Amino acid sequence: MKRIILALGILLTTQITFAQTQNLDSVVKNFKGYKAPNDVKKLGATFWKRNFPLMKDLVVQTFQNPLSFSQIATQRNCIQGGWGGSICGDFNNDGWIDVFTPGGIDSASYKDRNRGIGFSFLLWDSVNKVFKDTNLIKDKSIEVLISAMKAVPVYLNSDNYVDIVIFPGDDAFAPIKLIISDGKGGYDYSEIITNENDVFPPGTPNGKPTIYKGSGDIDDLNGDGLPDMYISANNFAYIFWGTSNFPFFDSKNHPLFVSDLNSFPTMSNNGFGEACSSCANSFGGVISDVNNDGKNDLIVYGANPTDDKIIINQGLGRFNDKNVINIPRYIPQGDGGDYMMMDINSDGLNDFITVTGGGLNGKRSYNNIYSVIQKSDHSFYYDTTIIQFSSSFKTKILGGSGGSGTHLFSYDYNNDGKMDIGYINSAWGDDCGMYDSVLNTGNIMPFKTVFIKEGSRFIEKDYYQYDLFAKSLLSTLKKRIICLPGRLQKPIFNTNKFSFCTGDSLKLTITNINKGDSLRWFYGSKTDLSNISSKSFTDSSKLFVTRTDSLGCLISSDTINLVKLPIPSNPSIVRDTANYLISSISIGNTWYKDGALITDTTQKIKPILPGSYTVKTTQNGCTSATSSPYYFLVTDVINLNSEEYIKLAPNPFISQLNFDFVVKGYQRLNIEVIDLATGTIVAIKQNLIPGIQINLGQLSTGTYIIKVMSNDNKIAYQFKMLKL
Repeated sequence: MKRIILALGILLTTQITFAQTQNLDSVVKNFKGYKAPNDVKKLGATFWKRNFPLMKDLVVQTFQNPLSFSQIATQRNCIQGGWGGSICGDFNNDGWIDVFTPGGIDSASYKDRNRGIGFSFLLWDSVNKVFKDTNLIKDKSIEVLISAMKAVPVYLNSDNYVDIVIFPGDDAFAPIKLIISDGKGGYDYSEIITNENDVFPPGTPNGKPTIYKGSGDIDDLNGDGLPDMYISANNFAYIFWGTSNFPFFDSKNHPLFVSDLNSFPTMSNNGFGEACSSCANSFGGVISDVNNDGKNDLIVYGANPTDDKIIINQGLGRFNDKNVINIPRYIPQGDGGDYMMMDINSDGLNDFITVTGGGLNGKRSYNNIYSVIQKSDHSFYYDTTIIQFSSSFKTKILGGSGGSGTHLFSYDYNNDGKMDIGYINSAWGDDCGMYDSVLNTGNIMPFKTVFIKEGSRFIEKDYYQYDLFAKSLLSTLKKRIICLPGRLQKPIFNTNKFSFCTGDSLKLTITNINKGDSLRWFYGSKTDLSNISSKSFTDSSKLFVTRTDSLGCLISSDTINLVKLPIPSNPSIVRDTANYLISSISIGNTWYKDGALITDTTQKIKPILPGSYTVKTTQNGCTSATSSPYYFLVTDVINLNSEEYIKLAPNPFISQLNFDFVVKGYQRLNIEVIDLATGTIVAIKQNLIPGIQINLGQLSTGTYIIKVMSNDNKIAYQFKMLKL
């Protein structure tokens, strides 16, 4: 009773309560997550094994991503298995319950590279209210876990993170796998050598046999406080004693059990010099204290009804054939699937809820859940009336009769203080697509049930009435089932050019919208949820658009980079001694004469006509402002030498003179305008640069002397000019 009461106490501290009047939107808004108990490590791994409140299969099917190379999974956007071996745990120690699924893939399908399910840590995100598919294993070269049948949560090292042991599924080559926390949020992967190095005596029939390892369990068997490992292997079985340091299990000095004592008469040794044939011939096992003596016992089960047994712990982990209790099975065919211990009838004796394949009244979808009751003489009988199935719920015939892959757990779903029963069935949801009640195919998760304790019986009822947040996940799962890859086309933009110039804007439009679609724009840290098909942008940013159709299917556009380009600097014009006009920018030039576009686009041009020349440059599609004008004079007025000159034109002039010069050592010159008739200085212009226009429109008609001088008076020339 001690263990059962403890489990109930755990549940009362983690109860999830929903008012039935709440709508789903309100539930999702207010739901924070499935909270792990405080100091959950002190409770041991029992909580993670049997007392968690959430449905792992629903979480896995809703949130796990398919393997990229799994053709069916990616094409149908579905997860086809793995949840039968999944576990709960707080894998990042944030106080919320997460899910780990080992996946489902064997070596053959992995080599084919077209099917199978990968492993995932599905971590609860309390902000976005989703389980995020994550890989916490530090060695990222590990892509899949081959032949992972059953994961067992256990605390192996001194940190507060739960560790994982993974048993293979009836596989002769797949090792038992350890996934051990590093105490910092990551996990290290390793493997345990089991029977690979066993030495078989000479004369063994047919030589060393091929031993197919199956699932087992982890708990303290010898009373030293360390978790031990029971490994089923069909005709063989092992116990690896726990150690306090890595690899945490002793694979060298271990008990070995053999069911076929005729073929292997000397090999079976329980560590005390005794044989235990009952301890083997199984493909699964559970560790529990059945007789309440404070020592954990073994419950083993196999393919036949006679394989299901309880082997009582004689103390210090001593198991032999002297204290074995047979467990009756409801039907002879099918495999044993799971045994969950609880005091069903409150008589102080531990009973079992169990499952086997074969079906109950044709209901194979439940893998035949029933009870096994302990009598006062410690024998057991099965009872098919305590678990009451309801005809009002959907059922689904499974492909086989095996019960493996089904996991039982207990939780007080309706908050009445009594333990109820939940189950994970490895075959529920393995069909992709929506459920078809006529063909009895497709995903059946929307019809998931639990068994509620009412009086002396457990009555099948709709699970989702007790967990409204889980009910809200059905819409997410439905979208996943409906929203197959290829259903929606990514949002398409009206242009492939996503750059624009400073001062301009870029207008983007989604061109492939259907009636009922809604669009959301995400750019930088901003979001536009107004469902518009066009939007203009004036700044650089990363941008994508999501498109949701009338069924709720969502697809995202490619992420694009919006780039606001700078305007190029204004070019300037100089004139060389060969009478070329040269732009200060080497490429992208556009030349103008007297404001009109000319055909020249090179860095330097050679005008043949006088006029006012300007230039612009275009870089990355952005055009600069116009340069300062340069008035080009074709006729020389004064040639100082072959490389130097001073030009003043036209002559005669009306109102403006164009002044140009190349004089070594001088960048600026001065002029004085003298009225020839009176000898009066009528205008002075100083610090004139080459190519400048001089406005003398204020002068009267007449003849004028124009002196050109430098500030140091070393340059001094004069021109006779006629003003019209």
